[in-house]
Amino acid sequence: MKKIVYLIAILFSHEISYSQDTTNNFLPAVKISDITGQGGIYFQGYDWTFPGFKALAPGSALLQNDLSGYYEQSELVYNFNEYGFIPDGGGMLSVKLGLNFLNKKKQQYSNATVRTGLSYFSNCYYSSELYKAETNTYDSFYTDTTFIYLDSVSTNIFSFRHEWKQLNVDVSLMYTLRQKRNLSFGVGIGFAAGLIFNSHTTIGYQHYTDTVFVKHHMPGNLIYHDGNAQIKEEHANKDGLSCSVYVPLEMNINLHSRNHPFWKKIHFTFGVQPGINYLSFPGLHTMRGVAVPVTAGLRFSL
Repeated sequence: MKKIVYLIAILFSHEISYSQDTTNNFLPAVKISDITGQGGIYFQGYDWTFPGFKALAPGSALLQNDLSGYYEQSELVYNFNEYGFIPDGGGMLSVKLGLNFLNKKKQQYSNATVRTGLSYFSNCYYSSELYKAETNTYDSFYTDTTFIYLDSVSTNIFSFRHEWKQLNVDVSLMYTLRQKRNLSFGVGIGFAAGLIFNSHTTIGYQHYTDTVFVKHHMPGNLIYHDGNAQIKEEHANKDGLSCSVYVPLEMNINLHSRNHPFWKKIHFTFGVQPGINYLSFPGLHTMRGVAVPVTAGLRFSL
């Protein structure tokens, strides 16, 4: 037993002296150079088709309806609901450690940094809506200047939304350009993989009956809503997996101060990370999409 302990002590002491000899070490010396905390928002979009919602909600009573006559909103004759263009997206948080490698020839740390840590994404979702409008012109009248049609429009809307949260293990290789004064830029390549959890699907149905006054040869419609009916279903889903490849781009602002060396360690970071995501949900084929996180935060140099 004493011989074994003695042998372990020799090997351990040899390993310490070997790691300290950076000139002859086969592997490059590595140190934790910084810690970064960031938050932000991200925009996403996925190549998604309606049949996938049937697989996510097989017990849905609403999906038993015949939806063959439904269209996208842009194909409707009358557009009653004013929607702005808002990409699918949510919020994100990340904490990462920076690992720096020694450039042996120059005996200084290089500009290449590996950043690894965890990234949390909330409010991940994709959605779709189907519309159907039936129009019946039941009256018309003429004023002194305008001929007006009186229409009755019945509109049915089915909305579909799948939501989840995501926790990724994130690794990226960054190359930082030489700092000029207080400003520096970085670019790299990254990979992330993680767990999809808290998944659920929401299916909604809305019905409107409207009276529409259509002015002939004049822009604009005068609309009166006569009725509204709504039904909503919630369906829980199993956890899934995700992975992504992305290109991180960042800008760093250093609080350089000769009188206060501590502030040299503080950096404001701003970045964007466009990439390709792959999502795998139980019972569905792997889905591909794009995501563009926009982040801001603080980096502390060690």
